Amino acid sequence: GVRLGGEGEFENATTNPTTNPTDPTTTRGGDAGSTGLIDKIAGMDGREARTALQVALDKVVELRVQERAGQSRVAELEIQLGDAQSAIEEMESGARMKEMDYDRRVTELQREHSRKEAYLMRLTEAAATTTTTTT
Repeated sequence: GVRLGGEGEFENATTNPTTNPTDPTTTRGGDAGSTGLIDKIAGMDGREARTALQVALDKVVELRVQERAGQSRVAELEIQLGDAQSAIEEMESGARMKEMDYDRRVTELQREHSRKEAYLMRLTEAAATTTTTTT
């Protein structure tokens, strides 16, 4: 394979944003590194240069595929998050409905108990009145 002072150096020269002369967002401090890469490629014969460029192109393609896979995974996770949030909202709503139903039933039972208690008090008073009037 083609080695430009070590594969790590070649990779750094092609992926480090400070040494990418075609990227307008890079700093100009990386010109020395890109000049070194250009000098190395210029010192190669055509076959070596093509091989080096193919390696660089393959790396670019690989990185773009990885980036797209990452974006796809992010989108998938965002969908899962949305589904989970919807499920949580549904459960919270269901819990609120059950709590309201429970409160309503407790109130009904309290009213029914109060009615029965009042009825029993009236019966007790009536019985007491009947007992005192009959004796």
